[in-house]
Amino acid sequence: MVLQRLQSLWLLFAAVLMGLFCFMPMFLVVDNSAPEHQFIFPADMPVLMVVSGLTALLLFVAIFLYRNTARQKSVIVISMLLTVACAIAEVCVYMGWGSIDDTLQWQGSVFLLAGALVFSLMAYRGIRKDENLLRAADRLR
Repeated sequence: MVLQRLQSLWLLFAAVLMGLFCFMPMFLVVDNSAPEHQFIFPADMPVLMVVSGLTALLLFVAIFLYRNTARQKSVIVISMLLTVACAIAEVCVYMGWGSIDDTLQWQGSVFLLAGALVFSLMAYRGIRKDENLLRAADRLR
């Protein structure tokens, strides 16, 4: 029987996307009174940086937990929850920007989070599919 270990590839993609999120700009602050603009990075918010870095690390560690699929699935679920928390934090920063003179422009980093979430979900479904395949094979023996 051949197990499809594509979930390791999906987890690697999700970890890379979360790692990229740590270093890509989230917003461009357009100041109407100044000629130059400023980018806002996750590193400007230490809690968001720590959470996104921890999520990337958990996704990378989950690749090597293939022998214990229950633990691997729980690590993936935790990382998906942390990814959603990062996305909510990014939206809260966007909505809570209080200055009238400044406006924020999205820089697309939310798509990195969405991609990491989709790849994590694909990995979780792949693990479940492999577990069902193993159960079916055990019933046949």
